[in-house]
Amino acid sequence: MFYLVLLWNSSDLIAKNDYIIITQLNIFLRILFIFVVLVVFNAFSNSMLLGRIKNYDIIIVMLLSVIGLNILLISNDIILIYLTLELQALSFYILASSQ
Repeated sequence: MFYLVLLWNSSDLIAKNDYIIITQLNIFLRILFIFVVLVVFNAFSNSMLLGRIKNYDIIIVMLLSVIGLNILLISNDIILIYLTLELQALSFYILASSQ
């Protein structure tokens, strides 16, 4: 991962806005993150099918956290970073208190 950060330069800039910035590194990290999330959701759905977890609204809160992480990966503005961190904190508070 550190090697990818060293290879990143500003010449691979794909799109830039005042609020978001999209580079090839961002796209790679988002694809890697989505793959990890799919693996976790697969394990989570297997435990739901076995009957260990009966609370189905946890999936919605977890998806809200995933959306916040994806927006955090491409954010370029300090206010957008703050809002996505607050979105994640709110979803993690809900996940921690749901039992």
